Amino acid sequence: MPRPGHSAEEIAAKLALADELLRQGQTIVAVAQALGVTRMTYYRWRQEQQGAKADLAQRLRALERENAELRRLLADRSPTAA
Repeated sequence: MPRPGHSAEEIAAKLALADELLRQGQTIVAVAQALGVTRMTYYRWRQEQQGAKADLAQRLRALERENAELRRLLADRSPTAA
């Protein structure tokens, strides 16, 4: 969970900046300094982001299953077009 000091949008923006800085070849220490956070905060944000992605993927699969079931129910109730 994000700490009170940073909103979820701020964290996402800082992690996007961190990705860019890492692509440019900067070290994690330099990236954390550029973001204005500690190295451990950076790692915690990354870990939380990965957990959020897993939760979103699980939720997406559940919604896809529900959608498929609803489509089947709708198809069963609809008169078939000849």
